[in-house]
Amino acid sequence: MTTADNRTKYLILIYQLMTLALVVFSLRPLLAQQSSVSSTSQAQGTSTASASQSTQTQEIQKSFSAVIALERSSNLFTNESGNRESSTDLSLTPSYKITSKLSTSANAVISRQETGNKDTTISNTTLVLGYTGYKFENGAQLAHSLRGVIPTNEEIKKRDRLNTAVGIRNQISHSIGAFDMGYKLTLTRNFHEFTVNAEGSANVEYSLSHILELAYNFNDKISISQVGTIRQGRTYGGFNRTSFSADTDLNYYASKSLAINIGASTEGSAFKANGTDSNIELFNENKSLIRAGLSFSY
Repeated sequence: MTTADNRTKYLILIYQLMTLALVVFSLRPLLAQQSSVSSTSQAQGTSTASASQSTQTQEIQKSFSAVIALERSSNLFTNESGNRESSTDLSLTPSYKITSKLSTSANAVISRQETGNKDTTISNTTLVLGYTGYKFENGAQLAHSLRGVIPTNEEIKKRDRLNTAVGIRNQISHSIGAFDMGYKLTLTRNFHEFTVNAEGSANVEYSLSHILELAYNFNDKISISQVGTIRQGRTYGGFNRTSFSADTDLNYYASKSLAINIGASTEGSAFKANGTDSNIELFNENKSLIRAGLSFSY
């Protein structure tokens, strides 16, 4: 193993330890507050117990939420060309707010191919434990999360022999006037049964994702958003893989619960075949997908 390989592994390990330390440190005030509340509640008489229980029941009911999104996507090829791809995706994201700062959620996407064999599949399921971190005086907000993956996608499970994946994410978001912006850094460790998948390609052991989110709000009903992602992967054999994705959307918020979007998505390798020239582009008539959808928040 080369010195560069060792340096990369050490940097990833340091990142994991620093992020974990940051999350634990951020949770200390919350844990202390919970301990104080618990002690105070035990000191009160039984006369307040029923009222407290009623309040907790109401809070629990308010703690459940869910986002259901339905989206149709298609490339720009015609049916006659034989290259047309189209699908309908249903995204389900239930969540539960444990405390004012701590929450948990899950996400899975059910997809139906509208061309070809018209198969219906389910994505891998992502489980998240999130913590709302420090808020700066200028309004910038930190957030941290631990993430786990259940391999519920049968195709990926058979092809890649993925057992599970775990990750940690740090993010910061901020609003300046009509602009919203955010940056997310996610480190993921995949666990496969084999280092090479069924098609002979090397499986990715570690991945580091950089997600940049930008949005401009024309008013409280209409906004335009851009999300760019760079994924840096490292295989079990020590080879690097870099990919990108770009999502552009025009959003209309019909109400607090209902939103409608129209947009385009492009993804692929971040570099061309020569390995040096950039292949990143926001739109490509041969690769991009045109999307239209709506989401409902409960």
